[in-house]
Amino acid sequence: MSQATPAQPQAQAQVIRLAKPATGTTQAVASQPGAQIQLEFPEGQATFSRSGNDLSVAVDGGGNVTLTNFFVVGNQNLPTLKLADGTEVASADFLAAQNPNMDLTTAAGPGAGAPGSGGEGSY
Repeated sequence: MSQATPAQPQAQAQVIRLAKPATGTTQAVASQPGAQIQLEFPEGQATFSRSGNDLSVAVDGGGNVTLTNFFVVGNQNLPTLKLADGTEVASADFLAAQNPNMDLTTAAGPGAGAPGSGGEGSY
C-alpha cells in the first residue's frame, strides 16, 4: 500500500515595498520576476513610465523610484502590484490603465526561450 506524498508548500513571492521617496531624491530598487511590489503611497500620487527595461515612478512632490529590470522576466510573470489600499492587481493591467501608450513588452532574461532553441545551426 503506497502512502500519499504531502503537498509541498508554495514558495512565497518576494515582497518589495516602495515607500514614497522624499522630495528631490531618486531611489533605484532591483525588481524580481514574480515578486509583489507594494506601493506604500496612493497610486494617484504617481506617474508611471518605462525607460528601457526599467519602470520609473515619479511621485507628486518630486521624488522618483526606478524599479530596475522590471520588464526583464525570463519565463516568469511581471511582478504583481499591491496598492496602498490593499488591492492586488496584475502589473500589466494596472500600467495599461495608468499609461495606455506604455510598451508592456517583456524582455527575455536568462533561461527564457523554448527548450532547444539556442539560436545556433543552419538556416
